[in-house]
Amino acid sequence: MYGFLITRGAPPQETPLENPKTLSCGDVRFYYNPLPKFENDHLFYEDEEKIVLLDGVVFNNHELMEVRGCGGWRETVDQMIREGPRTFQKELRGSFCGALLKKGSGDLVIFTNQSGEKTVYYARQEGLFIAASHNNILTPILKKQGFPLEPDIQAHRELLCAAEILHGKTPFQGVFRLTAGKYLVEKEGNCEEFRYHMFRNIPEHNLTLEECVEELDKRFRKAVDRIFGKNAEYGYQGECDLSGGLDSRMATWVAHDLGYRNILNVCYCQSGKIDHTTSRKIADDLGNEYFFLPMDGGDIMMDADEVVDKFGGQVTYIVCTGANRSLETIAEHNIGLCCTGLLGELHNAYWTEGSAHTPPRYTGNRYSLVIPLQVPDAYGADYDNFEQMNLYEYSALLFLSSALVRQQVCEVTSPFIDVEYLDFAYRIPLKWRKDYHLTMTWMTKKYPQAARYVWQTKRMPVDTFYHGKKYLPKIADDICRLPVRLVNKIFRVLKLPIQFPYSSDMGPLNQWYQTSPRLRKFLDGYFQENLNRITDPQLREDVRKTFREGQTIDKLQAVNLLAVYKRYF
Repeated sequence: MYGFLITRGAPPQETPLENPKTLSCGDVRFYYNPLPKFENDHLFYEDEEKIVLLDGVVFNNHELMEVRGCGGWRETVDQMIREGPRTFQKELRGSFCGALLKKGSGDLVIFTNQSGEKTVYYARQEGLFIAASHNNILTPILKKQGFPLEPDIQAHRELLCAAEILHGKTPFQGVFRLTAGKYLVEKEGNCEEFRYHMFRNIPEHNLTLEECVEELDKRFRKAVDRIFGKNAEYGYQGECDLSGGLDSRMATWVAHDLGYRNILNVCYCQSGKIDHTTSRKIADDLGNEYFFLPMDGGDIMMDADEVVDKFGGQVTYIVCTGANRSLETIAEHNIGLCCTGLLGELHNAYWTEGSAHTPPRYTGNRYSLVIPLQVPDAYGADYDNFEQMNLYEYSALLFLSSALVRQQVCEVTSPFIDVEYLDFAYRIPLKWRKDYHLTMTWMTKKYPQAARYVWQTKRMPVDTFYHGKKYLPKIADDICRLPVRLVNKIFRVLKLPIQFPYSSDMGPLNQWYQTSPRLRKFLDGYFQENLNRITDPQLREDVRKTFREGQTIDKLQAVNLLAVYKRYF
């Protein structure tokens, strides 16, 4: 397994890492087995003053070396640490995490990047401190040291309802996740988290829509260039997920516009739907290599054990079944860094209510609504407003965690989480960001050819929708959908657990469950075989109710939690 492990106290006899490099000082020991890609970005060294570990990929290392006039990357980081021993990472851009031990003071500083997709977990129990880049590295050490892994029932209820574990919690009591833009200081038996970066959506820019589009485009092009330029620097083929939406389309289109040609587009969805046909058309027109993984029949929803293991039990497995199945193909290519369209919804004010920002509160961005979910008020204390809370407590924790599926094969990032890009885009006035107005204006003004392809959300080309024109294929489709929508509405009024699919989504879950005996047999059997693994009677009843009374999405949420118990408890 690739990643790192850091211990203070009794060192483990062995680790889940294969042939790790080790460094130590006193009772602190570092173990590191890096993914064998982007080796010149990694750092793992010791001198008289410190031990430094930097994992992942850093987009601006050459910029930082040039600004400081240093001869190499290590010398540059040394200077940055002297200037800010606890917060030098705030100048880094990319998908990274790491740690620093100051030998003189004994301070152990551990950090993740500004967006948090590089996970870090930690625990302190009876004089032993452990931090690791994955739950599957940390938890075996706790077990070997004799510390029982007890389930966190509140976290499990969050996972069952919200598809994720909130606020830096994990499936285990006493084990925590370091979330986006934070660092941890461990010293003399105490652990304390600090924030070094936060994306803020206020105050808003006092710019016109045209000025916002110009600045947004400039920053987005730089973000895309950083990703594909890093692949080119190491001789890797560029990879970009592609669907019928706008976010991955913009990443692919801008990469081509910047001159990058050796690109693999990956799409996973139902055969023949808009996500498939649009992505195929774009890839063909740009001359990109194209790989399509059909998600037909629902068998892909049977990968619960495999994906839960890769996620470390933190989020629902169904958010990344397609990406997981595509790994074999990606591994066959010379891929270093995968580019996704993740969190592209942020600049569209997707998580706002009305025309103004509202106070922070967890309102139920939930996959399952069968049982009530009580979320502590303290979860909202760190945030300025509702939209910002959703960025950190929903988008970053749930969707960016999908990077874990691929991080044992390649690095993963998105241009929409580039710090300079999101710092600007997130403060564009809401009146421009709402209802895709900013995105459609940006695309039609700057990349009009990209706007001519059908958009999955609206089922018509972007420029057609933007200019308010009629689109005959959508009109015909709406007429065909109308009877199904009416029947579904009747079923909802009668509270019947039946809904007929009619959308072009990646996965029509209800249709798969109703038409696939294999999927029904798997889900029903998994539920029956594993329900009694849950020892808390109320949680067990909640899982039973969720599975028995819910729709297919609810059944999948119940199976996901049962898979966590099967894997870890």
